[in-house]
Amino acid sequence: MWILLLLVHLASCTRDENHGDPAEGATKTAICVPCHGKDGNPVDARLSSLAGQNERYLIDAMKAYQDGHGSDPAMINFVEGLSERDLEDIAAFYASQHAK
Repeated sequence: MWILLLLVHLASCTRDENHGDPAEGATKTAICVPCHGKDGNPVDARLSSLAGQNERYLIDAMKAYQDGHGSDPAMINFVEGLSERDLEDIAAFYASQHAK
């Protein structure tokens, strides 16, 4: 029994708690597409490319917007209702995409 508990504990220690699900993230990005493109590569070069960005960076950036500290006030409206899991999934999706 103690071996099973040890294995469960070790598995939980090595799991990345901030890693989202890219497939779930793909279903949560509809509001992002008009500006950032379907795969995170915007058509307008003046807009931020999200494709291939570091997952932690994307999560932190979205949290900054949620806290009102981002540089684009319009972004606050887009991320204000997203949960921590939503942020993780969206970040995982864009991190898994290839920058063009």
